[in-house]
Amino acid sequence: MKATVALLLDHDVHNVVRKLAVEVHQTYQIGFAGSQLPPHVSLKQPFSIPSLPVVEAYVDQLARSIDPVALTFPRIGGPADASVLWLEVEETPILRSLHTRVTQEVAERFPGTQAPFDGPDYHFHLTIALGGATASVYQAMIAELASRNVAFRAIARHLVLFYYDDDQISPGSFLTYKILPLGKTEEGLNDT
Repeated sequence: MKATVALLLDHDVHNVVRKLAVEVHQTYQIGFAGSQLPPHVSLKQPFSIPSLPVVEAYVDQLARSIDPVALTFPRIGGPADASVLWLEVEETPILRSLHTRVTQEVAERFPGTQAPFDGPDYHFHLTIALGGATASVYQAMIAELASRNVAFRAIARHLVLFYYDDDQISPGSFLTYKILPLGKTEEGLNDT
């Protein structure tokens, strides 16, 4: 079993991201593997969990302690060596501290939670497309879309817990388990 903790975006962001996913699929025939979960910005990559109820209790407490977060998406991009297309997320001190905090708290509570991309080099992003073609095809997509003006801001008002029933994260073995509002009020909106 595995879990992921992420900031969940609203329907406006969902609509932008899914429109892009359909567009690149129609051009490159890559499928919709990257669209199986709602648009989100991960705070903690998938990690092994001992028990879903124990992780759920942690996420319940975590959501109450985080205020809504303003996010900026400046451009389309992706890594040079992988089959991933994403919206870049501008890193802010708040976003970096949330990733560091969640990674540390999860490691303190549960054994063996380090994921390959966690840590100070983690690159914040919102996945548009994943898999279905080689990294070189994805590089062509990125080059084609790099000049497109997609810059926008959005406010993450919810935390999401994704649950994976197997360690391979195979299609059909995962779901959006729980969505929780962030904080108690919007007075503490964070955007820096």
